[in-house]
Amino acid sequence: MLQLIRSFPYYNTLNIVNALNTGWIIRISWIVFISSVFTACASNPSADKADEEYIRIYGPANAHIELALSYVSAKDFPSALEQLEKSANLTPLNSELDHAYGIYYQKTADIEKAQKHFQDAVRKEPANPQYNNNYGVLLSQIGKYKEALKRFSIAYSSEEYSNRAAAYENHADIKVQQGDHASALKNYKKALELNPQWFLLEVKIANSLYNQGIFAEAHNSFENYMLRVNSLSIRPSNQDIELGLAIAAAIKDYNKVEEYKNLLEKLN
Repeated sequence: MLQLIRSFPYYNTLNIVNALNTGWIIRISWIVFISSVFTACASNPSADKADEEYIRIYGPANAHIELALSYVSAKDFPSALEQLEKSANLTPLNSELDHAYGIYYQKTADIEKAQKHFQDAVRKEPANPQYNNNYGVLLSQIGKYKEALKRFSIAYSSEEYSNRAAAYENHADIKVQQGDHASALKNYKKALELNPQWFLLEVKIANSLYNQGIFAEAHNSFENYMLRVNSLSIRPSNQDIELGLAIAAAIKDYNKVEEYKNLLEKLN
């Protein structure tokens, strides 16, 4: 049986999408990605003209939802809640508003209320891939991995879903935590096919290959990752370089071993 030097449970950010998109887990976190119009308004979300523009584009009820999500992005949570309440006063609680409330309560760490609103959103629209992906992120956060996997599967099974890569990656991240690197590798590769610009997938692929003893291919993926990192002038983490060092040792590339040892010293 293959004895690995150590497991590298790379678990990047789970990807919360729509208003919140993209996605090592050790601890689960998420990154907020708002579209350019939301970001622009978030820089000064109290401006009357910004409010008027949202209303013109989305209609009154949905405008308040979109404004609320821009406030969430700006971490102005009181204003976000105010906008959600304005939307609720204009229309019965629908799936879109439930979903927005779920994101708001998740970001303000009221997990019980977040779970309730995400549950209501997917109950009203069971096949909505965005709602399922984001609910899956919350379920992962509270350790309900079996249900989270189900939600991510629903999300990536929708071929019309523009963020299928995020759902594939989220699913794979949980599989890594469960030690199922073969399943993780399959979905990381699907995510990379859909989003070839997301270079962190290369190091996750390298990690899963390494943990299956597929060292030469792991080396290729890791080198692809390092090329992308260097081209973008991004500083790799110590954990990244430790993985590269382990892979280099496994394939007996002692020049790379020395290179990564020296890089680790510089990073430290």
